[in-house]
Amino acid sequence: EQSDNFKLDLANELADIARRYGIEMLSCCGDYLVNEKIKKAHCIDGGIIEQLFYPDGLSYSNKPTRDQCGCTESTDIGTYDSCPHGCIYCYANANKQKALETFNNHDKASAFLGYSKSQSDHWLADTCGVVSARLEPDVVSDTCGVVSARLEPDVVSEINRGKTQKVCEQLEMF
Repeated sequence: EQSDNFKLDLANELADIARRYGIEMLSCCGDYLVNEKIKKAHCIDGGIIEQLFYPDGLSYSNKPTRDQCGCTESTDIGTYDSCPHGCIYCYANANKQKALETFNNHDKASAFLGYSKSQSDHWLADTCGVVSARLEPDVVSDTCGVVSARLEPDVVSEINRGKTQKVCEQLEMF
């Protein structure tokens, strides 16, 4: 295990090399490396999102996922090995072939990337107590939890409406 001073010296040396090639060096969850040469990384950067998509302003808050994390609060909608772009530096794709297959086999009716509609419906019913309107009738009748707003009104009327509304607000993607 190298000392923090050794790591800082090496990181600064790498930052100098990067700068010569027009690359900015960033540090994720390593605030001891942050200085005039190395900036703090934000995998999910509220400031950039605001600049790109909300020129009139965006209210956001930081929600670190680990110690010294600089991320903005977000909802992860991805899954590993599902993006077909093949970026060399991407940690989310360990297997490019599997990622391409997952992308090509994506079920657009599914609530989750990499899973069929049937799999995602069963997972929601079993894990969250949430039922999608397109579940088979026997699955709906066996589920005694919260129901998605896409169910027919007469079915929704038999369910606790308070829970339904709360879940539907959180699962707008449904």
